[in-house]
Amino acid sequence: TGLMIGRRLELEQLISASLGIFAGDEHCKVVYIFGEPGVGKSRLVYEFRLHSLGRYSIDWATCQSDQILSKPFNPFVYFLRNYFKQSPERSLVANIHTFETIFEQLVRALPESGHLEGSELIRTQSVLASLVGIQYVDSLWEQLDAKGRYENTLSALGNLFAALALVRPLVIELEDAHWLDESSNAFLRTFIPKVAKLPILIVATSRYSDEGDKQWIPDPIVLQRSAVPSMELDLNIFTTDTLKEFAETRLRSPIDEALAELLWRTTNGNPFYAEQILAYFMENNLLEKVDDRFSVKDTTIKISTSISAVLTARIDRLSNLVKETVKAAAVIGREFDLTVLSEVMMKHEAFIGRKGNSKVLLKEQIQTAERVQIWRAMNELRYIFRHTLLREAVYDMQMHVRLRELHSLIAQAIEKIYFQNIEDSYIDLAFHYEQAADLDKTNFYLKKAADYARSNYQNRQALEFYDRLYKNIKDTGQVEEIIKLLFRRGELLQILGKWHDSEICFHEALFKSISLSDVELNGRAHNSLGALLMLKGSYTEAQGYLEKAAALFEQVSHALGISRSYGNLGNLYFRQGQYEEAKDYFTRSLHIARENGIVSNPQIVSNLGLTYMNQGNYTEGILCQMEELEACERRNDQPGMAILYINLGIVYFERGNEDEALRCYDSGLALSRELGNRQLTSIVIGCIGNVWRLKGNFEKAAAYLEEDMQICREIGDRQGIAIVSELMGKLYADIGMLELAQQYYQESLIGCRELHYQKGVAKALHGLGEVYTKQNEFALAVPPFNEAIEISRNAGNLLILGQCLVDKGNALIQLGDNMNAAKLRLEAVTVAKTLGNEKLMSQVNVFVDKFDFSG
Repeated sequence: TGLMIGRRLELEQLISASLGIFAGDEHCKVVYIFGEPGVGKSRLVYEFRLHSLGRYSIDWATCQSDQILSKPFNPFVYFLRNYFKQSPERSLVANIHTFETIFEQLVRALPESGHLEGSELIRTQSVLASLVGIQYVDSLWEQLDAKGRYENTLSALGNLFAALALVRPLVIELEDAHWLDESSNAFLRTFIPKVAKLPILIVATSRYSDEGDKQWIPDPIVLQRSAVPSMELDLNIFTTDTLKEFAETRLRSPIDEALAELLWRTTNGNPFYAEQILAYFMENNLLEKVDDRFSVKDTTIKISTSISAVLTARIDRLSNLVKETVKAAAVIGREFDLTVLSEVMMKHEAFIGRKGNSKVLLKEQIQTAERVQIWRAMNELRYIFRHTLLREAVYDMQMHVRLRELHSLIAQAIEKIYFQNIEDSYIDLAFHYEQAADLDKTNFYLKKAADYARSNYQNRQALEFYDRLYKNIKDTGQVEEIIKLLFRRGELLQILGKWHDSEICFHEALFKSISLSDVELNGRAHNSLGALLMLKGSYTEAQGYLEKAAALFEQVSHALGISRSYGNLGNLYFRQGQYEEAKDYFTRSLHIARENGIVSNPQIVSNLGLTYMNQGNYTEGILCQMEELEACERRNDQPGMAILYINLGIVYFERGNEDEALRCYDSGLALSRELGNRQLTSIVIGCIGNVWRLKGNFEKAAAYLEEDMQICREIGDRQGIAIVSELMGKLYADIGMLELAQQYYQESLIGCRELHYQKGVAKALHGLGEVYTKQNEFALAVPPFNEAIEISRNAGNLLILGQCLVDKGNALIQLGDNMNAAKLRLEAVTVAKTLGNEKLMSQVNVFVDKFDFSG
């Protein structure tokens, strides 16, 4: 198509930025293109695409944001549907065949160096399939919980784009990035660091904000941290000379100064405005040629400076049937399926009764609108308005009553056409019925959309839908439904870290359940409040609510409620280091579940195992988890198996059996990676790193621990960061880098104190004491040892207690305080014998020998 008028420099800059990537000599790069609506952002990218695809062997991924619905991952799902050629007109079997054929072609095309990406791509095939509406039975997707689905969606999209880039250089076009949804933003934050060394060019077009600021998507901070370069293009309005050249090119003839001045006055140099004004002039026969130049016939003509008025005038010139077709399409959205539009238009009086000719008639209207540049075909079944402003103008020109009617017809059409995969349309249906003022249908689909988003860990969007639903029903007297909705809102707010708002929700649910005299709902409210207060560290208050919850559930013999409240009470005591009470509640929780045919919770079983471990009863800690592991294997509960393998490894490790621990960790790591559970993956990676530290392979240990820290920071796991900081402290203390070790221990101590994680506090304090000891600062070592001893003694954590007793005793000997050291010797020997931990016993024996020698 040649170079564009007024945008030659920007096009050359785009081409220049891509050359190194397309040649395979450069890595990931981001280009931001900013500009007002109509200034030509999409046109510039379109010209760049034509230029690039015509000259280089590359792939191009168009990811179009949605202005209205902002569905989670919408731009990338948009790309997936086009890439895998999914069509609502074809059968599910045909769509599955097409999906699998294209997927297998991509896997086969991967180079040998892409083995890891290929295996990851295959692992997440069912996740990609689910994003385009294909569900595989017994697949990874079906095994995952909500969080697992969300995390694997991030991984699956990244795997696909990485695989494409390994086959040939890839351009990812983020069109209208200012409308990007939060889930898509989250994907970019995790994706860019992982593909920083791949030949990927990300081109993001964006409007300015209402305040005139640039909307930087992807986030420049992510680019800086990943050393990904970027370039910025600002598209300004045309100059008077450029605008004149543009008009002469469009009209294929010179224009006189009067027309040029009129264009400037009415468009202010906006290319899209100029294009529409010129089309308006030509369609209304307002131009004439004088001395081979186009001129305005009537120099006194009044042209609106409002682009909406000009666009509306253009639409009004269309025949009535074309106009009605365009109006209906505009209500569907900027893009629309012919199947939906056809279903809607078949209800129009002009189409009723046409029988076989109705589809032909509609096709004529579609083609007419295409000829006059209203929209363009994307494929045989899907069309897109040529500009967002055009679609908006058509929508706004319609009467409110007619809009409501069209929204209702569109919703009914979607229900009819997409009934097999209706879940993908919940958001559309909620929107259209809301615009149609159908409150019952709106509430029905808002709840469906919220529950669906929640089941896929799209928590912010789920919360938005629950909020809208709550506003609709809060004054309706549907008290039970309102209470259940408050629970859902409270749980999401808790997950999102908005604990104060979550507490308000649960308190309101509690108040309403009391007024309703519903014991079960009352118990659930108490349980939810107790669990939240436990997270906040308000243990005394949490205990009151949880005990009340258990009593209420017991009153109505609600087995699931009893089991859950007992499990929460177990966690409460476990967090405080009160292991005997924790063990009692964990055991009762599991007993109630098994007695009533409720599938036991593997995490509670693991917590019970860790409780036994912290009490020094390693055998029971292993046995209870092994029994549950066998049950999980029988029902193919892979998430449960991953949890149990990792926690089994922890018990073996604390018992001093590093090789058996490593075997369990490896099994847990394989499952965690297969499931895409990054939190579990980070936990087990840290555990493996700690094993290699003890084996003296510091380089290998450091690699594992650094990966653990990276994942924890990426997913925002505060407790994970605190734990791996303590492990880092141990590593650098062993290496002899004591200042760095001290820094990590301090970071761990601060994090554990904030989270009220008592075992972590004791371990960090113990580490600080060890660092001071190695620095011969024995007096400084005693206070942290004292605090660690007090915490571990109160908690009954014998392993940490024994280690602290030995190390404090050694420090006291160095300080010449043999009297107090003697007191510690007796307790240390008792603890070591009780535990039966060989390594601790060895440390105690060395301490005893040292004491005897010093004495």
